[in-house]
Amino acid sequence: MTTAANKLSKATHLVVRTVRGATHNVGLNTCTAWVDYRRFHYTVSMLFCLISVATTAFATELNIAVSANFGATLRELTPHYHQASGDQLSISIGSSGKLTTQIMQGAPYDVFLSADRQHPINLIDKQLADAASRFTYAIGILALWHPQQSITPAADQGFDFRPDHLVALANPRHAPYGKAAEQVLSTMGYWQTLSSSHRLALAESVGQAWHYAASGNADVAFVALSQLKRRTENNNYWLPPARLYTAIIQQGVVLNNSKNQRAARRFCRWLQTDAQAKQVISESGYQLPEGQAAIPLTRGAQTPAPSSGVAFDAS
Repeated sequence: MTTAANKLSKATHLVVRTVRGATHNVGLNTCTAWVDYRRFHYTVSMLFCLISVATTAFATELNIAVSANFGATLRELTPHYHQASGDQLSISIGSSGKLTTQIMQGAPYDVFLSADRQHPINLIDKQLADAASRFTYAIGILALWHPQQSITPAADQGFDFRPDHLVALANPRHAPYGKAAEQVLSTMGYWQTLSSSHRLALAESVGQAWHYAASGNADVAFVALSQLKRRTENNNYWLPPARLYTAIIQQGVVLNNSKNQRAARRFCRWLQTDAQAKQVISESGYQLPEGQAAIPLTRGAQTPAPSSGVAFDAS
């Protein structure tokens, strides 16, 4: 029996003995009622202690590997989950590809929240994750962001970059948002031009792509809308039409080497079903997996007509 379980057992027996003693004394002599009251008060106090011991004894710390785009949202969800379950979340943030590599190398994560569905499937194929646990927790939205200027729909098809404009995006080889950005640029006919002229800055993750533009090391960046929802007040981002890139279906999975299988599944279930969790995810700039529409955008440029490109308006 564990130390926590021993403490819980001792506390339980102590409360039982106290209750029995208080009840017996009431029946023997009503003159000792004040003593019984004190014992009753002590019993109630012990019950509160018992609840506290039980919560501490069975709380779990889960190690969550989460894709960079969802990191801030998960941090916002963490206190809500702790209040609901008593469990703690330890969060590791990175690109989906890098986190997958870490998991393959034995990193002790309990749950993997990827920015796509392919990386969880790859882990399942290698028997490193439980196929029955795979679920969709969000649908990502790609955005093109300029940290200083407004972005407005262009009349022609294409991006009106200056010759020296540098475009940041997550590396398409291991980051789903980077792959989506590559698809947008390729579909519009600009990937090869930007690549051959060395005007693409490939980042390790969508978070790093945002920092490239925020720090001035890149002029614009393809990022997740979730990174911009609480940071921008002007029309300085554009949402590429969904037809230009494969839907970013973000899925999670419980890892087979987790020592906290029950707690890991409890967290995944909460992420899918809790109303407050869904609200936070939606307000953070994601669509919900049940097919519900994302919360209407109140900031940023509206998605242009399918034939439109974008230009930067410095006025």
